[in-house]
Parts: sequence; C-alpha cells; structure tokens
Amino acid sequence: MKIKLQLLIFFLLLLFTSAASYAAEPDVPNGTLTGTITDKADGKPVIGATVTVPDLKKGAVTDVNGHYTLNNLPKGIYLVQVSYLGYATFNQKVDFTKTKTLNIQLQTSTIETGEVVITGVSKATEIKRDPVPMVAVGKAYIDQHSASGNVIAEIANLPGISAVTTGPNVSKPYIHGLGYNRVVTLVDGIRQEGQQWGD
Repeated sequence: MKIKLQLLIFFLLLLFTSAASYAAEPDVPNGTLTGTITDKADGKPVIGATVTVPDLKKGAVTDVNGHYTLNNLPKGIYLVQVSYLGYATFNQKVDFTKTKTLNIQLQTSTIETGEVVITGVSKATEIKRDPVPMVAVGKAYIDQHSASGNVIAEIANLPGISAVTTGPNVSKPYIHGLGYNRVVTLVDGIRQEGQQWGD
C-alpha cells in the first residue's frame, strides 16, 4: 500500500512537472520579413528608411544596401509602413504567413505633412479602409483655423466634436457626447495626461 501511494505521488509530480514546463514555453512567433527599399526613380538603395509594423510595435532601419529584416513576426495580416524624409510614406497590408520577402520602391515627395486622425479603433489603419467614420484634418484646415490657440479648439468645429475649456489653452474634446477621461488624446502615439480634469 505504501509503495502504491509513493508511485501515485511520483506520477502526479511527473505529470505536474511536464505540464508546468509545457506551459512555461510560450508560443514564440518565428516568422521573418526581409526586403530592400529603393528609390523608384533611379533604383538606388534608400539608407536609413524606417520599416514598421505599428500593431506589433516592431520596426527596423535599412542598412547601407537598403536591406531590412523584421524578426519574430506572428502569423496574420498586418499593416507595414515604410517612411523616410523626402519620400511619400508607403503603406501595405501584408500576410506574414505567405510573404517572406517584400521589396519596396519609394516615390519622392516634396511635401508630406502629417494629419490629425480622429478614429474609434486602436489598430493602425488606412483612412480609406477603415469601417469607422474618420476625419483627417490636414495642414490647410489648421492654417485656416489657427487663431484658436490649441489643437482641441481647432477641431471643435468638426461634425460631432465640441470642446470644453476652463481657461486659456486648456481644452478637452467631446466626441459624440463622450468627454473627460472617456476620450484619449495622443501625440505620436503617446497619451497626453497633463489636462485630465473633472467638473
């Protein structure tokens, strides 16, 4: 009886140990994406271009030959962005299960200004492909309405948006009736927490 009890305890410990070691090994993605970034006009490599997958918070920079490598990519379809000063930003959805190499030709662009994008989703999307209604506020709109003093006051005249102010340069947006801590203001992906206030 004592030997049977010891054998039972031994097998239970063996079972728990193997289950714990199996659970300790996470499912690590091992996909890679490589390629070359070149200038569309002359075919020369673009050195120092930034290749990012915003949803995964992964990125790489091209070397002197224009080559890049993104490692440890999971399976799925994700947006890949390539940007470099003086060139138009390249955006394309890529299926990492099928695509291992992505060569990109960047087109020169004399002026490319960023936009203020108001969206209801947390994933990086292109404006044309997003099912959620969005408004892009460009440089021309900001130049016409720049007398208001801050960004929130400038976009307050857009449909569905209003602003609450409690003093000069202190504004919080209301988007379709939601305000205060229900609206997150981001600048380059970083939350702006300086003006979190209540009634």
